[in-house]
Amino acid sequence: MYKYLFLLVLLSCNSANDHAVKQVTPKINTPIGLDTVQKINNVTKQDTLVATAITLSKDFSANEVAANKKYKDSVVKITGTIKQINVGINDKAYVILNGTDKFTEPFCYLADSKDAENLKIGEEITIVGKCTGLWANLIFTNCKVIFK
Repeated sequence: MYKYLFLLVLLSCNSANDHAVKQVTPKINTPIGLDTVQKINNVTKQDTLVATAITLSKDFSANEVAANKKYKDSVVKITGTIKQINVGINDKAYVILNGTDKFTEPFCYLADSKDAENLKIGEEITIVGKCTGLWANLIFTNCKVIFK
């Protein structure tokens, strides 16, 4: 009997909290600063590299070993022209930037797929993400568009 009484008291305490009003701040889909991307990827300003999509593509085409040493596992601020905007596995949006060839074009998987909603093919953007190296393509993860 005490077990049921305890359960009844516990349930009544939880239902009192269910009626509390939570204030929700609407999420606005705007470009974020480089410092925010650095925090997401747990790196400092000194760890962030800067390159164009064409430079990245050339570097990986010329010498993948040297390019991996320079870029892999680093956060890179990339400026380039959008070639494609697609959706991959798990409905994650990604942007392909123009490179020197189809194997080394940067594939930038967005941290928030909503960032892709206002992008256009042919538009120049600056995007920040973590380089995971050259697999079937040159992959960047956890990307955020910072300038459009």
